[in-house]
Amino acid sequence: MNEINRTALFAFLAAEAVLYALFLRIDFFGGSATRSALYKYAGILLCLVCASVRAVTLKNTASRLIAAALFFTCISDYFLLFTDSYLPGVLCFCVTQTLYLFVLLQDRELNLKLRHIAPGLALSAALLIITSLMGEPDLLIAAGVFYAYSFVRNIVLALSLCIKKKPVPGLKPSMFAVGLVIFALCDINVLLYNLPLLFDIHSHLLISLFDIIGTLMWVFYLPSQVLLALSAKKSLTDNRDICRI
Repeated sequence: MNEINRTALFAFLAAEAVLYALFLRIDFFGGSATRSALYKYAGILLCLVCASVRAVTLKNTASRLIAAALFFTCISDYFLLFTDSYLPGVLCFCVTQTLYLFVLLQDRELNLKLRHIAPGLALSAALLIITSLMGEPDLLIAAGVFYAYSFVRNIVLALSLCIKKKPVPGLKPSMFAVGLVIFALCDINVLLYNLPLLFDIHSHLLISLFDIIGTLMWVFYLPSQVLLALSAKKSLTDNRDICRI
């Protein structure tokens, strides 16, 4: 069984490496943007398949929640890669981050989980009210703020659990935390890429620089999803290994 697991893991990582190389070649040296998007999406779908298989084999809460989170990630990436409908994509990422919170706090009471979610919801509701008073409610900004709050909260929680060496049932905290941090590097590049739109920047030099930064998004994104897909483990593991990747 271990031999089969190692073979499956090698096949998964090899397939992801091939897709990674294919779309990076296009992004950095030119080629079909549609083909690049298809390679990227195939890589994310593979992560979902991997997480789903692990959920079936490991049969614990963490693996099931991670698989569910990657399902919503796939929906989000479909909207962001292949359509101009950004709101559904951001909303699905909000669900993903909420599910990751449940992974980290799966053994805690529901009230504690809700207390972690409430500030983000309150901030988003306040922004909706403010933008409504200014003319029209901006759902995309409200969803983006909730997503950003949820993401930062999850990174802080994950790093805290790993530093304190607190075990989380069915989870490799260090791998999960590293996956979230690399995911955050992707989102930082997303923010930088969109700065010309946010601040009406017209400098050709700066726009070219932001375009280069934009190509770095998926340099970080796919590896982060691979780590998250692999971050579940058997529930019964020696706690001495709890913070090892």
